[in-house]
Amino acid sequence: FFFQMIRRPPRSTQSRSSAASDVYKRQEEILSIDFNKYEPIIATGSIDKSIKIWDLRNLSKPLRDINPAHRYAVRRLKFSPHQQNILLSGSYDMSVSLWDIAKPDSPLLNLSLIHISEPTRLLSISYAVFCLKKK
Repeated sequence: FFFQMIRRPPRSTQSRSSAASDVYKRQEEILSIDFNKYEPIIATGSIDKSIKIWDLRNLSKPLRDINPAHRYAVRRLKFSPHQQNILLSGSYDMSVSLWDIAKPDSPLLNLSLIHISEPTRLLSISYAVFCLKKK
């Protein structure tokens, strides 16, 4: 996976997705949302440091609630395009975590980006597949 950093303050998140309007009422300010292409579920990351997994067929309560997922607000989320239970999260705490949402007790991987000396913000995260040519 990749992550991209920028050197500017975060923008205000005034607009809300209509698909997440019911979910929004049950959670602190949502900063990120992503859809799972394998199942009718979404993940939301919010200012309250949590990641919630929602079933779109029943939004009365989350399927999973990872709280706290990070030390600061969850800025970005991205489901894996290759595995249905894998979710990547990025936070204002300067870390990126890889989660198995079937077993969300702790992240599979946690990368801290604290060593960067200048103040930065997480702009985006994504997955990539590398093909290395054997010699």
